[in-house]
Amino acid sequence: MLVDMGEPRALSVKPDGSAWRIGIANPADTNRIVTTLDVVNQCVATSGGYGTLFDEAGRFTHLIDTRSGRTAPAMLGVSVVADSGTIADGLSAAMLMAPIERRQAILKAAGGVRAIYVAPEGVVSTVEAQ
Repeated sequence: MLVDMGEPRALSVKPDGSAWRIGIANPADTNRIVTTLDVVNQCVATSGGYGTLFDEAGRFTHLIDTRSGRTAPAMLGVSVVADSGTIADGLSAAMLMAPIERRQAILKAAGGVRAIYVAPEGVVSTVEAQ
């Protein structure tokens, strides 16, 4: 079964034995899917500054880096795959703010499996916990 309570959780496989497929939206056009993930017994959580903007230009979002006081880029999104919804949800916001050089270490230390970054142009990059 696939349960979606804001963050999708794939419980086991689909009735035909295949993985559940979850679409990842483009932050610049959330009606457009830029990639998909196949998941079994995992959760996917997505964070992005595009969720709540405080100005029309998108300079200020609801995700704030407590170290600098700056907000997350408005048109950048990250989806995290983890074994639990709590880990995936917590990591998705943290990974959005993480410096590029620390992303893999943070993901691995916190129990994440994979982080998928989506830029407004639809460019997708992935970080694996390994």
